[in-house]
Parts: sequence; C-alpha cells; structure tokens
Amino acid sequence: MHMVRYSMKFVPWTDKKAVAADLKVIYGADTLEIAEANLESFDATWGDKYPYVVTSWRNNWEGLTVFFGYPKDIRKVIYTTNAIEPLKSL
Repeated sequence: MHMVRYSMKFVPWTDKKAVAADLKVIYGADTLEIAEANLESFDATWGDKYPYVVTSWRNNWEGLTVFFGYPKDIRKVIYTTNAIEPLKSL
C-alpha cells in the first residue's frame, strides 16, 4: 500500500483513479507470475507518461514480491496498516 501512495505523488489528479486501479491489479494478483504480467501491462500503458512510477516499482520489485509467499488473506492484512493503526495509541 505504501508503494501505491508513493506512486500517486507523481500522478496528477486527472489520472489518479486509473493509475491506482492498474496498480491494484499488480499487488492484488493471485500469483507472482500474474503480478509480473500486470506490471508489464502497467508499463505498456503508463510507462511513457509516468516513467518514475514504473522505475520505482521495478527497483523495489524484489522486496515487494516477498508478499506473494503468503496466502492472499494474509497479504491483505500486510498491505494495509489500518488494522495496526489503533494499536499505536495503546
């Protein structure tokens, strides 16, 4: 989720919704292979317009793909800090 937020800093509001949706299919993919194919598709669609976003995802890909070793339900919890945020106040 942090990569998506970071990526959105480089996208104007006119494209934010579409770019975010295309990034979601990368990190929400069922398998690493599908995620890699989705990253390639994202690059083909947005790479010329937002090369820094693509470069950032590629540079961090090794760390991002560790999550695909976990079941999808666990990955969903890992992706967001929303479940953890209330615990910080304890």
